[in-house]
Amino acid sequence: MGNCKGNSKSLTQERKNIALSSNWMKESGYLDRFIFSQKLDINNFEKLQFFLVCNCIDLELLRPHSKTPSYDRFFIEKFQEKLKRQYLHRGLPISKVSEFLQCIFSIDPANTMIADIRDYSELVKTGHLNEEKPHFGRQNISSNFLNTKGITAMYNALYTLHNEFPDIVYCPVLPRIVQVLLWFIPSNKAVIIMKLLINESLSSEKNAKIFVYTSSNKIKILLKLALEQMKGNYDKKAYKKLAMQTINEFLIGVIQHEYVYLLMIAYCLFGLEFIAKFVGFLLKGCDNLTNPTAEDLAEVCRKNDMVNVIYRLQNPKDYNQSSVLSSMSDISDLCFAVNPKFSRPSRIFTTEDQKNILFSLLPKAYSHGNIIHAFSIEYDGLLINEFNKAWHEESCSSLLVIKNWDVILGIFFDRGLNLIENTITESECFIFKIISEAEIYHHHKGQELVYEFDSKNGIIIGNKNDVAFKLDLSMLDAKFMPSNVFRNSLMMGEQDFQVHKLELYLLK
Repeated sequence: MGNCKGNSKSLTQERKNIALSSNWMKESGYLDRFIFSQKLDINNFEKLQFFLVCNCIDLELLRPHSKTPSYDRFFIEKFQEKLKRQYLHRGLPISKVSEFLQCIFSIDPANTMIADIRDYSELVKTGHLNEEKPHFGRQNISSNFLNTKGITAMYNALYTLHNEFPDIVYCPVLPRIVQVLLWFIPSNKAVIIMKLLINESLSSEKNAKIFVYTSSNKIKILLKLALEQMKGNYDKKAYKKLAMQTINEFLIGVIQHEYVYLLMIAYCLFGLEFIAKFVGFLLKGCDNLTNPTAEDLAEVCRKNDMVNVIYRLQNPKDYNQSSVLSSMSDISDLCFAVNPKFSRPSRIFTTEDQKNILFSLLPKAYSHGNIIHAFSIEYDGLLINEFNKAWHEESCSSLLVIKNWDVILGIFFDRGLNLIENTITESECFIFKIISEAEIYHHHKGQELVYEFDSKNGIIIGNKNDVAFKLDLSMLDAKFMPSNVFRNSLMMGEQDFQVHKLELYLLK
């Protein structure tokens, strides 16, 4: 996609001097956000759009790279589901941000990555990794929160982009996104990512509605977005000043550093309006203060679940100013409309209605993934040992579905069975029943959930004193029983269940 191939060429000394002079920078209303086509062909996603949308909305995180150190690659492959759950609630560790950025933009990490990172920011120095409030170098907007080498790298990157895209000249979005990239990756890779973003924007520019800011109305529109939630009596001057300062500074020093990567992706998709809306959320949390400060906004961040806030503010339905929506305004609905795909046709879910019911039960993290066929009695026979082996073979979520006449029963495991040690007391596992509509029963927190394969009794799920599911050795008879593990009355009166069809799927 685009014209970007390989690393950018080094600037000559003469061009470096020109770049550092910054005389070439002239404000333009040409581009103030990265724009995308409103019409996405779901069967032919642009690679960049696909990764941005998936990571922004569903928050899918790391995937191992060919150059990822062997230990980290093993860790990521074996515990990917655990990592996802942890990062969804706790944010991404700073040590993983550089790999994350290169994953979503499909750029191989350099072997000298750590040395390069330290040239551009004090953010990842060992002494600051565990600080509650990160240190970003000089706290002055003119330095763009970069150290001296970082400032030089930023000017060089901007000048390189200026020469490649002369029509853009200069716009507010470029230095902000470049500076964030330079905290985590070297300048040549930051330029590659910027080229991808700009090429994507320009290629869809003719099909997208661009709202062009001018210097006179830009501040007015952003402040209106930031202050639209404020009601009652408040010091408008003080709140406007803090809002503009926070927008200009990209919330640095306000939002916890482990969530900066999510903020950056949302910014790529939705532009400065998203930042303004986010600042508005924080200001609303300070509406009882006469003269709020950046530290007060930071306290609001610490008290709230930033992942949920960022996710909620991405919803275009939350925007009242239709004129300032980016062309990505319909992307969340479109993304969720893309259902998982079966690796081969299911003999149980044969109608679109049945499939849609199933898809509605699955966690949103799987809304764009694949449902991989692992075992079925129709294809693989009544071989319970092979079935048990298939269920343990890979470290990923799984779905067991059984059908008897018009009733479909199933079990969802949110992790690979080979990762389960002893018992689970907290999970997103659930059992479900589908006839014309679905009934779903989630694993009750604190109740022990066990998977057990017994050579005499078959497969048991639940625990020894409270069995929720049992599949006998013949694989022809099953039992779904009322259980405190799932707090269900799922099979009251019809516990014995003759298996007509059985399918096991892995979710990726």
